[in-house]
Amino acid sequence: MQIQLNDTDLKRMPTPLRVSLLSWLEDGSLSNMHSMNSKLSDQAKDVQCQLGLAVETSLASVPQARDSHVRLTQLFDAGITFPDMSVRIKLTKSLEEQLGYKYVTSGLAISSRGTVVYEGKEFDKPSPLAKTIVGSPVNGWDYVELQKNGRWICLSELRRIWRSAL
Repeated sequence: MQIQLNDTDLKRMPTPLRVSLLSWLEDGSLSNMHSMNSKLSDQAKDVQCQLGLAVETSLASVPQARDSHVRLTQLFDAGITFPDMSVRIKLTKSLEEQLGYKYVTSGLAISSRGTVVYEGKEFDKPSPLAKTIVGSPVNGWDYVELQKNGRWICLSELRRIWRSAL
């Protein structure tokens, strides 16, 4: 059986599938390819080499998820967030007391790309979004919430789900 994947194919895969495939190939298949090459035809050797090069190139471009900054588009690409989800931003206690409400909900939407749009600006990171609304630096992963399956969930929980799927 032959499987031919190029860089574009790998980038189109859902993130959890791509990372699992690349990890599996990195953990043993690439080293096994070299020992199997003596038994393969020239055409099969070429396919194996091409796949190995594509995997090595892609591995270099996949950040270590647990150590990297996560973007909202990564949650979207993994199917954790959707365009029709409701978004809200929690206000700081002082701002809540001043304004008389706890959350900002109007004007917030998830775009078709997975970013959050507020007042015509797209945000791929939650902290700049939360800072724009709250007016001071805050951890957006704790202040931005999405409604999923009927309940409000902090982005930090959705990020944890995304990381555990890798």
